Amino acid sequence: MNYFIKYILLLFIVGTSFITAYGQDKADEGILFEDHVYLENIRAITWHRSDSVFAYPIIPLKSDIAMVLGFDDLDAEIKTYVYTVQHCDKNWNPTDIMQLEYLDGFEGERIRDVNFSSGTITPYAHYRLNIPNEEVSFKISGNYVLKIYEDEDEKRLALTRRFMIVEPKMGIQAELIYPFDVSKFETHHEIDFEVTHKNIKIPNPMKSVSVTVMQNGRWDNAITNLLPFVQKGDRLIYDFSDKIIFESSKEFRSLDMRTFRLLTQDLAAIEEYEDGYFVKLRLDKKREFQPYYNRFDVNGRFLIQNIDDASFSSDLKINGLFNFTHTDHNLRGDYAIARFTLDAPAEFYNADVYVIGGLTDWKLNEEFKMKYDSENFVYNADCLLKQGFYDYMYTVVPRNDKEKPSQLEVEGSWYETENDYTILVYFTPFGSQYDMLVAAYTINSLRDR
Repeated sequence: MNYFIKYILLLFIVGTSFITAYGQDKADEGILFEDHVYLENIRAITWHRSDSVFAYPIIPLKSDIAMVLGFDDLDAEIKTYVYTVQHCDKNWNPTDIMQLEYLDGFEGERIRDVNFSSGTITPYAHYRLNIPNEEVSFKISGNYVLKIYEDEDEKRLALTRRFMIVEPKMGIQAELIYPFDVSKFETHHEIDFEVTHKNIKIPNPMKSVSVTVMQNGRWDNAITNLLPFVQKGDRLIYDFSDKIIFESSKEFRSLDMRTFRLLTQDLAAIEEYEDGYFVKLRLDKKREFQPYYNRFDVNGRFLIQNIDDASFSSDLKINGLFNFTHTDHNLRGDYAIARFTLDAPAEFYNADVYVIGGLTDWKLNEEFKMKYDSENFVYNADCLLKQGFYDYMYTVVPRNDKEKPSQLEVEGSWYETENDYTILVYFTPFGSQYDMLVAAYTINSLRDR
């Protein structure tokens, strides 16, 4: 029995308890109103705007732009998957308003766009959904959660994805500044901004306006429920000292696994078996004391892409990430067990190490938890991934306080690092039953400095 088969069996064993906890629940029992996967056979989830694969999941109300969902089912069978949508408040709790108040259309519609993989060792069925569509559209702005169920009758929860619909009613002006705390000058980014509301009267902004600031589209370290520092006419000023501040971190590490025909700069070995691929990444070193190095990344995101059928030179440039064309990457991309390896002369004391990024939904995923190899002085993690380009980092998690993971011990942090910062403004007029999303704006730490 080769390594690929052993790994898949292990995934099945681990996934059985996972499915018992979540997948067999009826309706919304046990649901998490966040990006989450409930079934182990669901893989390679992509969730992006129809106009850009790298845009954050925020679309204007009543526009031609849609959110596009894609996912693979490794059972490789035609199944019935249905979708519903839940409106949420600014803190991602489901609102009490009726569905007909925020949705035009029918609940529980099937996902009809399904195709099978072509020319791959690992078989799968690929499902695709655009929303809004001819069956479903949205009436109001705010936070939403898309829910995908397997089996129209049993409704086994398969996955959830967050997205936001904005109705621009207010403006945002923002800038990146050096932190007020001198000790954070070289390691942190601080954001100041103003919200303008020329055509909206806000008697008490402390009760009706709330702001969220996100770094690189991630919710695990977002700063939420920000109130204005001061109000000046039609301007709300958010000019705090050492409050709207983030660790800059470093540029992301990358895994270019778009081809299995040659070694990219990120791979040390590629092994092909009858039932799948095994790839080994080059050894990663700690970067906490290394100088800043400017390299291209996609700010923690990933792109599913297979270029094995495309023509290319042996020098795979990062810019090729956007230039290669293919019949359908979603159906021609194969799977591999990717081994991440981190150099570590000693094991972290009373702490665990995880691979994190968009590929883990920015969560501490047990599949991406690393094991220490005391003979070779490295941490390893073997993860099942579809062909593509992935950003990732390492984070250290104290065993006695899993709420405080930190990338500093492995990655370090430099002010020069390029990051996106998205500002979301929620407005709840007096008497309203829901939080409107009235402004969304993203600044970049290099372009807007």
